[in-house]
Amino acid sequence: MRKKEWGFRLDTEYCKLSKMLDTLTWRSINNFPITIEDIDIANGLLSKGNYVGHCFINIFKYGWSTHILKRFHRLKLLQFYFPDVATLATVPQNKRSTIDALEHTFKVLNECDQKFPLDITMKVAALFHDTGKKITYEKSRDFYGHEEESNTIFLNFIKNSFLLDKYQIKKVSMMILYHMIPLQFQRTPNWTQQTIDKWKNQLGEYAQPIIDFAIMDKKSNIGYVSPLLLALKEEMK
Repeated sequence: MRKKEWGFRLDTEYCKLSKMLDTLTWRSINNFPITIEDIDIANGLLSKGNYVGHCFINIFKYGWSTHILKRFHRLKLLQFYFPDVATLATVPQNKRSTIDALEHTFKVLNECDQKFPLDITMKVAALFHDTGKKITYEKSRDFYGHEEESNTIFLNFIKNSFLLDKYQIKKVSMMILYHMIPLQFQRTPNWTQQTIDKWKNQLGEYAQPIIDFAIMDKKSNIGYVSPLLLALKEEMK
């Protein structure tokens, strides 16, 4: 009986939602119009608590992630798909920035779309890497420790989905947790070789992806890649 009930729900609510999300994604990719009726149906299904994380694999497969998610944001659908990402529109990127953290997130995601169009992990990390800023900003009007909060948000989102395998989840988690380390090196480039070796050993096989991601993060802000970060990338090989 339980199997039949589960099968019935799967065949109706869940599959209807999956089909609708596939339709919205396809139309966004091809710049086709999305109707008010489409939006109402998607909102209605999502508001019933249907979990949709694993439906987004197609968004991250190629180099159109930014285009799709920005369109979903304009249609007020992002708040249902990735609520912790959508709330970044209410948080400044930093104390000196004129843009909000969501706009920054889209910029980093766009850099990853351009440089790593087939790397799903890089783009998922871009989407979640600053989600903890809302929590730290509301607590202390600062962003210290946002990496840990962001990682918790990512792991809570991903735990019930099939979007990534265990290795990919670990890789994304490491990029989120340590994406500020290379930027700290850029700000104080007087690290000793011992310090560099310490981080190289601690980060292990994830050192290069972390630095690649940090480069995308920084490039989205200033428009170019710092020679210091490129030098650190070579040191970490």
